[in-house]
Parts: sequence; structure tokens; C-alpha cells
Amino acid sequence: MPNASDATSGTIVSHRDVLLPRTVLERRNPYYLHFWVDDFVAPHHDLQLRAEYPMELLQSRIGDRLSTNLNFHDQSKEVSEFLSKSPAWCAYYAAFTSPQWLTTTVELFKSELVRRYPRVIRPLLGRRVLNVENLEVTVALSYSRRGFLLSPHSDDKFKVLTLIHYLPEDIGAETTGGTTFYLPKPGTKRRSLRLFSEWSRGLRRYLPFFWLVPAVEMSLVRRYEDGEAPDERQRRDFDKSFMQGNYVEYRSNRMSGFVKNDWTLHEVDLSDFPTGQFRRAALVNVRLRPTRWSRVIPKLESQLSRLKRQLTGLR
Repeated sequence: MPNASDATSGTIVSHRDVLLPRTVLERRNPYYLHFWVDDFVAPHHDLQLRAEYPMELLQSRIGDRLSTNLNFHDQSKEVSEFLSKSPAWCAYYAAFTSPQWLTTTVELFKSELVRRYPRVIRPLLGRRVLNVENLEVTVALSYSRRGFLLSPHSDDKFKVLTLIHYLPEDIGAETTGGTTFYLPKPGTKRRSLRLFSEWSRGLRRYLPFFWLVPAVEMSLVRRYEDGEAPDERQRRDFDKSFMQGNYVEYRSNRMSGFVKNDWTLHEVDLSDFPTGQFRRAALVNVRLRPTRWSRVIPKLESQLSRLKRQLTGLR
């Protein structure tokens, strides 16, 4: 896998070129921080990244589906080959995964990062999220077409910071390829998030201390990649509690982002996206490294669910 030493200083992007400005902290709403930065990288870097976007590789991966991702951290043969042939994307990956970028970014967002936890446990878990040894950065390229729907969700519980770098192939999709953020309606309580959370499914929905569980994944429904009709009843229930906030347009070289917490519900709806075009974006995520305990619970739950299905089938 190529690394930062492969980059030529000045001609391609470095970690200093992708640092976020302090002005992003000014965009906080009462529930979470989300922001966007226009002209995120220098024009010549933007041209390099768009010119080297792996269209053929992603076309071969997407097939008849509506969306696919190329995850750099998979370290697969095709990712290694792509990065070895793309100086711009190799440098981009090295910049965001450099210790310098992560340390500077955690320092910038430290007050927001600890807010993801309820006050009563913030002193304990806040230290964990501010320790860069507990964090990792992943980079992926997203490739989606008209009809794709990623319904309201807050991202998985291990994500800390999400960045979406728009890299359109063409103009004309600014108002149809962006990201919609949602806010709770007046009177909506945190306990109502149980209805739209991964914790509302399986055995965990019976836990009485849901309010104390920090930064779980809120998800209205799953991805709709094959043209299925969304669950209208579930959507109506969601609309009773949440309303549309900001819509971040799909503009070239715009970086959109947010610090993940329980309220960061957002949606990508490409139902009106131009036919024949593809929504292209780089996805950069700062994630908490899973603990041994966090790996055990889903495995146990999966085994118990499988057992339940088997017993039900015997009746």
C-alpha cells in the first residue's frame, strides 16, 4: 500500500492542505455541529483528484446496482493497484491518515467530540474519544446513480467525525445530489430516538437505561439500493418527530461534514438526480476503534436471533 513518503511535496495534496478551518465551529445548531467548506482543496489539487477518479473501476463494481464504495482501508489488490497508479489519490489518502492531520483535527473539535456522551458519563468516555490512539481514519470513494436512497440515519456508533468531499463529474446536479440534515421538532425527546435506533431492534430494545447509551446508530430504514419502495409507515412516524434542517448542495470541491452524535440524522435521495450522471464523493471518517466488548455484543445478538429463527421454523 503506498504511503505518505510517495507524495511529492507541493505538487500534490499534503495533510496541511486538508486541515479544516476554525470557522466550521461557528455552524453549530442546538443539537449538533455540521458544516461545509467551499473550495476545500486548491484548484490544481481538485483537478488532479477529479481527473484520477477511478471511473472504470467503479463502473465495473457498480454493475446493475445503484451505489458502490471503494474502501481504501480494505487493502485489496484492486485498491493497491489503483493507488499505485494515482499519485493524487495516494497523497489524499496519506494526508487524511497522517498522525498530524488526526491530532490537529481532534484538537479542533475536542469540545464537540465529548458532547456525544451524556453529561453523567462524559468525564469517563470523553477521555477515550480524545485519545488519538483510540481513533482511526478511513477513506472511501462513493459512486451512486439516480434512484439511490440512503434514508435518514445518524451513521454507525463508531463514527466520530464524518466528512463528505463532493467531486462532481459535471455541473447541473447541485440541488439533487446533496445531503439533507434533519432536526427534531419542538417537544421531541431523546427517548423518542429509540424508535429509529439500532437499539430498537433485537434484544437491546428492552434495556431500561436507553437514555444513558451514547451515540448509537439512528436509522429510519436500511439503504434502498435495489429500487424497493420505502417503508411509508415508518417514514410517517419519523416525520412526526423530525423536520428538515439544512440541505448541503452537491457543489464541486465542497467539503461537508458533521460531528456524529445521536441527533445527526441525514439523508441522500437521488430520485431526481440527472440520468446518466453519477454522484461522486470522497468519504473520510474518523472512527473509534472497536473494543473487545463492542464486538462481543453484536455476535451474541446475531447468534440468539439465528436460534430464535430456527426455533420458530420448527413450530
